[in-house]
Amino acid sequence: MPQRPSPPPSIAIFAIIGGLLIIAGGIVVTTSSAARWTLVGAGVAFGVVAAYVILLGKANHRQERRIVELERGITSVEATHAGLRNRMVSTLREPLTDIVAYAERLINHPTLETPERIGMLEEIRNSAREVEQFLADLAEQPEDLMAHANSHHLVLLDHEARSVIAAAPKGTQYSSELEKARAWADSAKVRQIMRTVLNAARAAECHQVTLKTGERSSKAIVTISAHGQLLPIEGIAALTGNTESGDSNSATYIALRDAHAMAADMGGTIGYTEVFGMSHVVIELERAGEDIADPTQDAHEEKVVSPVLPREGFTAAVDLRPERPTASIRFS
Repeated sequence: MPQRPSPPPSIAIFAIIGGLLIIAGGIVVTTSSAARWTLVGAGVAFGVVAAYVILLGKANHRQERRIVELERGITSVEATHAGLRNRMVSTLREPLTDIVAYAERLINHPTLETPERIGMLEEIRNSAREVEQFLADLAEQPEDLMAHANSHHLVLLDHEARSVIAAAPKGTQYSSELEKARAWADSAKVRQIMRTVLNAARAAECHQVTLKTGERSSKAIVTISAHGQLLPIEGIAALTGNTESGDSNSATYIALRDAHAMAADMGGTIGYTEVFGMSHVVIELERAGEDIADPTQDAHEEKVVSPVLPREGFTAAVDLRPERPTASIRFS
């Protein structure tokens, strides 16, 4: 944002006072009445001009502040627009592709076995809900989003991870170690977060990714890992806070920043670390108890939960800022 220097008001006022004192001194020391009246007229004229300059300076200062506020608003709108476009591409494209692909297979293979047909219909339903959640987020105002931030239901993270892997684009090899993991969350947002991380891994040209799910203490966890660097440097910045001014223009940065916000809306966390040559993105959500009914039995049933105080977990331990050279030093 360009800076607009303006003359300091104190200097202008000091100059005006000095000018008036000089004119007043001339009036006092002059002996000619004609010269004295001339100086009086000059003093009056100088005072009028000085008042005009002061008023003009104040008006100019108000306009400059208004321009700065408008420029900040434009910058905010541009950032929001860029995030919206990026999220529409990363969030809507894959679920809609899944819906079309499964629908075409159902049409072209009418003799499919019932279990396989049911599985495809479930995938179509899940993808449609993901799109529905995104459209609902667009329609809601910020205060509405906060009011519904704690309206979650039971999510089977292992099922969601398996579904995302099955629908992921080719070109990357996926392996999984999916243990039972039950979380209080929003299934559409969980799928969006996992899709975003996998898309970022493809952008970093990561050719082999491992997904793990499990439970630890009060947390249900999804871990996405790879040998070497899993995310581009802009993606790492979005999850660690080690950002630079140019990162905000990166689609990967915007997508992972939104994923971080979605995890926070669900009362969870998402962090990045590297250990022994392996890089990991760890998603932690509030674990659901064993007495909660399976969502596949009644997919429309939701339970509103009260805010949960943060407990110790992986991302709390590393404080989202892993101590490693590549996180603290940026190379261009």
